[in-house]
Parts: sequence; C-alpha cells; structure tokens
Amino acid sequence: MKPEINFGDWMKFNLVVGEVIGTHADKIKIDIAGKSFEINKKLDVEIGNKIIVGLNGNNLIIPLVGSSVVVPESEIENGVRVG
Repeated sequence: MKPEINFGDWMKFNLVVGEVIGTHADKIKIDIAGKSFEINKKLDVEIGNKIIVGLNGNNLIIPLVGSSVVVPESEIENGVRVG
C-alpha cells in the first residue's frame, strides 16, 4: 500500500521547484536552490527536468499523480515556492 497523508499534513510541506541533477538506477539527485537531495526511487525523469517537491525540514517528498511527477506549467527558477 502506498503511504498517504491527509490534507492538513500536506499543508505543512513547503512546495518548491527542484531540478533533477542526477539519475542512476533507483536513485535520483535533486537540487533545490543549491541544496542537493538524493532519493531512492525510480521515476520517469531526466537530468534537467524541473519537478515540484515538498520539503518539511530536511525531509523531501515527491508528490505523484498516478505514477508521474508533478511539473511546473511554465519555466520557473529552481527553488521557487509554489502553491
């Protein structure tokens, strides 16, 4: 079963734009305004893709719609808060 959170918990996350800076096997490296995060997840992304991520302290959450990442509608600077 996939972990789910309720809306109140979701609102605690700071939603920002991150840029994929590395992909290797089941690991993805994401840069958010100069800070790198690495996650152990295989996603359909390529280096240079901008995606929306959730930050809660040092925890990084990748919101998915089905099995796809959420992307900004237009070109936006890395690290910008959204939502």
